[in-house]
Amino acid sequence: MLGPGRDRLRRVPLLPGGREAVDVAALEAALAERAGRPVIVVANAGTVNTVDFDDLRAIAALKERYDFWPHVDGAFGAFAALSPRYAALVDGLDAADSVCVDLRNG
Repeated sequence: MLGPGRDRLRRVPLLPGGREAVDVAALEAALAERAGRPVIVVANAGTVNTVDFDDLRAIAALKERYDFWPHVDGAFGAFAALSPRYAALVDGLDAADSVCVDLRNG
């Protein structure tokens, strides 16, 4: 729980076609608007509705130009890192400042 207040949240457009992944160009524009202010970017590794993945490597690359805290919600999608077949979906996860996963059983 961060406690910044709902009026501080900024929605960033998603990719077209019913995707639930963030549009990285739109994210960069939002970061440019907030330059110099504290920002936390929450990326997804496997959304609940469509199991979509944000481009974590592209989001991490934005840190070269903008100062922000990248957090990845990988509640169940982060486990893709354990599979050689699906590991590419979480490429860039290592660049996150924080990650959450869901370790509940059943």
